[in-house]
Amino acid sequence: QKKESAPPELQYEYLLTKINTLGEEVKSFKDIEKDIPRTYPTSTIMSSQQNLQKTRNVLRAYAIRNPEIGYCQSMNFLCALLCFYLEEDYAYWVLAALIEDIIPNDYYSPSMVGSRVDQQVFESCVAWKLPKLYAHFKSNNMLLEPITCPWLLCQYTTALPMEAVCRIWDCLFWEGSVVNLRIGLCILRLKQADLLAVKDFIDMYSVLRDSVSNSLFNYRSIICINQPKDYYSKYPGNVPKIDPNNMLSKVDTLM
Repeated sequence: QKKESAPPELQYEYLLTKINTLGEEVKSFKDIEKDIPRTYPTSTIMSSQQNLQKTRNVLRAYAIRNPEIGYCQSMNFLCALLCFYLEEDYAYWVLAALIEDIIPNDYYSPSMVGSRVDQQVFESCVAWKLPKLYAHFKSNNMLLEPITCPWLLCQYTTALPMEAVCRIWDCLFWEGSVVNLRIGLCILRLKQADLLAVKDFIDMYSVLRDSVSNSLFNYRSIICINQPKDYYSKYPGNVPKIDPNNMLSKVDTLM
């Protein structure tokens, strides 16, 4: 719908022709070039020259399409994931829909006010759903935002294994950005015991960093907790090794 209703000057093919003519006039192009080499540096597939070139093209085209946003750090991770699975044209339109229609307004604008508001909402959700953990953070002056801000800005692409990210994005496109808050709560809930045992930010950061990057961390638990109660009856998917009924029993207490 977005593609069909867009005027010719916002179509991807037209914007590609504008990239070379505009060149240095678009400030965002320099920022994009700085971040392209930093995009999934440990993944040989995601950081292949072909995928990075597609990412560069789509990000430049979007910067021309939406000059109010242009480019914001973390958009490179979203775009590279889309470009890996989709052709450039489709990746461009899905990126536009994600930023303009699904994620809250001004998430990636220069002010990033949407992202900052979401951080406050998430902290309120932690206080509401995980009060013991929230009180522990407060009593020890442990800030969540430096950790959770990259989670939300990158839509978990840099925080969780890609299998989990793709399943989370399925939910994101279907249910909207509220999924991001639920996923963050799930991670904190699954690591609550470890977090309650630490009393400073560095140790808290280590717990969350090591847990989500460790292959032993049961990221499928996050996916299961996040699903609606009728998800498994309709879409059993491929999440074995977990008893859905056991995991879904946690939904009401968390969400």
